[in-house]
Amino acid sequence: MPSKLLLVEDQFIQAVHLSNMLEKAGHIVLGVAQSVTEAIELVENQTPDMVLVDILLKGDLTGIDLAKKLNKSDVPFLYISANSNESTLTLAKETEPYGFLVKPYRENDILAALDIAIYRHNQSVDIKTKRISRLQKELSFVIEHDLNSLVGVEHFLAAFHSFIPFTDVVLDVNANDQNPSSFLHLQRSGFNSYKRANSSDFAVDDTNILRNTFGQFSDVFCLDNKQLLALADGDKTIKAFIDLYNISSVVGVPVFYNNGVRGNLLFFSAEQGAYHQAEGNILRSVIPLLTMAFKRIDELNNEGSFAPGALGYDGRHSGGNKFKNIIGSSPKLLFVLDQVSQVAPFETTVIIEGETGVGKEGIADAIHQLSARNKNPVVKINCAAIPRDLIEAELFGYEKGGFTGATERRIGKFEQANGGTIFLDEIGEMPIDVQGKLLRVIQERELERIGGKGTIKIDVRIIAATNRNLYKEVGAGNFRLDLYYRLNVFPIQIPPLRDRKEDIPALAAYFLSLHAEKYNAQIKVLSSKALNQLSKYSWPGNIRELQHVIERHVLISNEDVISSVDLPEEAIRESVDDVVPEAFLSMDELDRAHITSALKKANGKISGKGGAAELLQIPPNSLSLKMKKLGIAWGYLFE
Repeated sequence: MPSKLLLVEDQFIQAVHLSNMLEKAGHIVLGVAQSVTEAIELVENQTPDMVLVDILLKGDLTGIDLAKKLNKSDVPFLYISANSNESTLTLAKETEPYGFLVKPYRENDILAALDIAIYRHNQSVDIKTKRISRLQKELSFVIEHDLNSLVGVEHFLAAFHSFIPFTDVVLDVNANDQNPSSFLHLQRSGFNSYKRANSSDFAVDDTNILRNTFGQFSDVFCLDNKQLLALADGDKTIKAFIDLYNISSVVGVPVFYNNGVRGNLLFFSAEQGAYHQAEGNILRSVIPLLTMAFKRIDELNNEGSFAPGALGYDGRHSGGNKFKNIIGSSPKLLFVLDQVSQVAPFETTVIIEGETGVGKEGIADAIHQLSARNKNPVVKINCAAIPRDLIEAELFGYEKGGFTGATERRIGKFEQANGGTIFLDEIGEMPIDVQGKLLRVIQERELERIGGKGTIKIDVRIIAATNRNLYKEVGAGNFRLDLYYRLNVFPIQIPPLRDRKEDIPALAAYFLSLHAEKYNAQIKVLSSKALNQLSKYSWPGNIRELQHVIERHVLISNEDVISSVDLPEEAIRESVDDVVPEAFLSMDELDRAHITSALKKANGKISGKGGAAELLQIPPNSLSLKMKKLGIAWGYLFE
């Protein structure tokens, strides 16, 4: 099908050549712009299906500046540029293009790149449409059947986190009357568990400052950390709210009901840049349902249902957990699990990125188990573990006599996964010649065995994983750009363990139980000293290394309690309060030392008379959050 295209290219001869090439292939070229200003004017007057953008243009603004503006208008684009160095690719990647073609290019290259870009855009649009439809159905069900208590309100909010990842949510039911009881702030304490934020953290006046600050918007809005701080404009209450709850992004929507009564629905994330136009569009699409929900929730509020303890509500709620084999509840992990929930029901290709040992295979398993393919096989192959001259045969299979030594037919991994999922681990290690054949399989959904005489249709969902920066590998010529964009439809970045140390106690407890049962050993626990050691270690091997450390100590320990752990000495950061600093300490180090000192003085007690919170003159909830942020292990409290 022909597409309507807009070219943004400042070199006249190249623009004419490209335009002729595209029109010859049956596409419609709406026009050519040589600068960002011209391009914006053409986009406003035309409705292009795709914009092809050069990076260096006439004027002060670049193609990357244009890309940011196109994103805000939800206009798809791909780059065509001679600038393919690492820094340019990194800046380009941040704008989330649908492709990047390096000049000079052949006619087949541009047509293939355009085909991939249109395919990825159509996939994206299809996913958005299905996601919105699914959310509307879930919200409608909750509103009709479940919105009769505060727990029902939590079910209503929980419906969103497979569509809008969040760590905190504020439901301000009736901002008009400035009633603090209608300002409901819930924090996620697990994938599907919530707790009410401590109301003592903020006074009534502070709550009203918050609702007035976020209530100034008349439409859906998305803010990153920089914009949040600008919005605060020096206001200590807003700054304290951002710091206390570790907020880096917010997306919100005003809801008007009952002849002008205003409510606000605000989602917060600890991830920088977590929200974009897509999340705003999702909220905008369900405003009619939000209007119905807010009217009912306001009635609950007037009945006193928001008061702590009302209707048996104890401040916490926990629903079913569909990630039973994934341990942890840190904001960074919850963000990943929300992404998995978003993409799992669809047929979208996923690429999982992260260091060695972070748990990429576990995330791939979760995607498969939550998909409609879960009754069919998930076939796994480690591309780094197979010799270069055998990987093609492993993937696609071969016929008898297809090559020397092929004494019988062999079915490849793709055929074995037919109807299910194939997991291509360490795909960055795949030889460049095999990458081309994999690209054809992805595009055509068919393969040819080595020595075969015909093609075989396959129905497979592809999940890939890598510990490499594939964008750098593309720049270095080690990975095909067209394959990268075919795979990079829905990327998931798994954080290293050092960036989510608050999950270490839960992971350590899980591995203790697992290996105690495996070796029929007496159940052991970690002392506070051991937990402190684990929390200070940088974990270059991530979760896999932690598991091996725990397993080793289960085997060698003869006591019920593992009092200390053996870790590489050079990698353990010494405790701040045991070291005389040779230079100024950072604010986080000073805070950590100060809190640690208070905890020691309070014998591990946080709240109540004589507790560390009283000594530090801050609310206990604030202290707990700060400990979590600074990676102070809970186990330390029992030392």
